[in-house]
Amino acid sequence: MKIVFFGTPDEALPTLEALARSHHEVALVVSAPDSRKGRNHKTSLPSPVTERALKLGLDVLTTENVNSGEALDLIRAKGADVGVIVAYGRILKQPLIDIFHHGIFNLHFSILPAFRGASPVTMTIAAGQRETGVSVQRIVLKLDAGPLARQTIVSIDDEDTTGSLKKRLAFVGAQEMLDTLADIEEGKLELTEQDEEAATFAKTITKDMGDIIWDRDATAIVNCVRAMNPWPTAYTHFERGGKLERLIIHRAEVIEDTASASEPGTIIESASKELMVSTATSNVRLSVVQRPGKKPVTDREFLNGVRFEQGAKFVRQTQND
Repeated sequence: MKIVFFGTPDEALPTLEALARSHHEVALVVSAPDSRKGRNHKTSLPSPVTERALKLGLDVLTTENVNSGEALDLIRAKGADVGVIVAYGRILKQPLIDIFHHGIFNLHFSILPAFRGASPVTMTIAAGQRETGVSVQRIVLKLDAGPLARQTIVSIDDEDTTGSLKKRLAFVGAQEMLDTLADIEEGKLELTEQDEEAATFAKTITKDMGDIIWDRDATAIVNCVRAMNPWPTAYTHFERGGKLERLIIHRAEVIEDTASASEPGTIIESASKELMVSTATSNVRLSVVQRPGKKPVTDREFLNGVRFEQGAKFVRQTQND
C-alpha cells in the first residue's frame, strides 16, 4: 500500500524505519517544522523524523498547519491508501482524515481507553502502574477515541523511566503497526470500539510538575522522579549562601523500613554518605543528582562538595499543587 506517515520525535522512528524497510511505499513523511536553537534562535534543527526521512530518501513535508488547503492538496496528490501517525503532535481535522480510503491509524503508548492524551507514558509511571502497552487505533475527531485495531500489553520494570519505557514501546508498536497494515491488505482487519466509561486522560506535562512535593508518599515521589526523566526532570531546592539552589534528581529509591520521624523534606545524611530525605512515609535516597551547570553525580560525590546543617530541608518553589 501507499502510505503517508505523520510523526515528529524519536519514538516515531522505529515505525518509520519499519515502513521504509517493508514492501509498502512511504509516499510522504509529514513532520513538525524545524525548531530554533542557539543564540537568537538562528540555528534551525529538524525534527528526528525529518532528519531520518531525508536520510532514507523520502519526501518530507514540514508545516505548522497540516490542515491548510495547501497541505491537503499536497497530501491528496500522493494518492495514498492509508495514513500512519506516531507522536505527530498536531490535531488532524476531518478533511485530512477523509483523504485516505482506509483511514489513518495512530500508534498510542497506552492500553486505550486508559491514558488518552499527550503524555500517556509519563502519567502511567507517575501513577505507579505495573504494566502498560501500545494501541493501534483508527483515528476519529475525538482525541484517542477511535476504534482499536490492535493492542499489546508491556510490563513496566522498577527502574523504567519515561525515556526507557518509550523506547521499548516504540519498537513493540512498530511491529503492531505493520501487523495492522497486513490485516488491512488481507481484508482481515477487525475494529473494536472503546469503552467510553473506562476512559482516563493523561494531561500535558509542564515543567513545574517536576518540583517534588516532599509530604507525599515515598513511592509516589520515586515514581515522579522516574516519570519526569528525561523531561522535564524532577527537581527540588535547597538554601546555599542565602539563596535557593536547584537540585535536579535523576534517580531515587525508597529506603524500606525507615520511619520518617523528621518533617517531610528534611535532609538526612547517612554515615555512608547517602543523601536521604524524609517524606510522609519512609525515607527516599537521592542516588544520582545534578547541580545547575554541573554533570550528574552520585549522592556520595554530591555530599563531598556540599555540607548541610542539621535540620536543613529541601523545599518546593512551585506554590500550586
